[in-house]
Amino acid sequence: MKKIALVTAMLALGAAVFAQEAPAFDDPKATVCDLSALAGKAKTVRVVNATHESALEVAVSVYDAKKQQWLSYGTAKLGAITDAAIIPSALSGKLKSFSHVAVVPSPDKGFKVLAAKANGEVRIGVLSLEEPSEYATVMDVFALNGTFKNAVQLENQSAATNAGFDIYTQKDNSDTWFKVGTAYVKGKGDTCAVNVVTPDPAETYRYFAVIAHDGTDYAYSAKKANGALVITVQ
Repeated sequence: MKKIALVTAMLALGAAVFAQEAPAFDDPKATVCDLSALAGKAKTVRVVNATHESALEVAVSVYDAKKQQWLSYGTAKLGAITDAAIIPSALSGKLKSFSHVAVVPSPDKGFKVLAAKANGEVRIGVLSLEEPSEYATVMDVFALNGTFKNAVQLENQSAATNAGFDIYTQKDNSDTWFKVGTAYVKGKGDTCAVNVVTPDPAETYRYFAVIAHDGTDYAYSAKKANGALVITVQ
């Protein structure tokens, strides 16, 4: 583990997914993704709210390369974090006919959009893109023994009471940090499950970081136990 400043790197999310020569979309806030670059097959589109907005609207369009035109696929209206919905659409089941997808979240707060194909769906995750204002402990979970399956817990072994901790993650050092959840603990020995919502399974993200709400520079450690990534505040 090491102490580093979590600086948001405003980089492309990867040439393999976000094509360099994607068709132009009329909304500059849109994230355009190359569907052919996503491994797997999909018939429907599911949108996941991994932001801290309690009312998120996500408009999705698809591109017909033969006709060279964008078509509205549909809109999802999501509630609080972890809310998800399959977008009902007349174009459902026809995704293989389209080359790209454009995603526009509202309200516009500079969210990060990630996409993947899984279980016959294009899964679109809208994530809070927040740069931590302080230094944080960064943990390389790939260096830990064992495995975990999309489960993250924060365990308090410190003297902190009624304390909150923000948790961030990124896939590698060239990627952007984003906030994935908050844990609250009442006292020593308390454990809080963190509902980490990401388009890819949580175990595929290499780095996790923690910042205490009160600014205290706690010591942190991490381990994989009982199928979960357990982050301990000491």
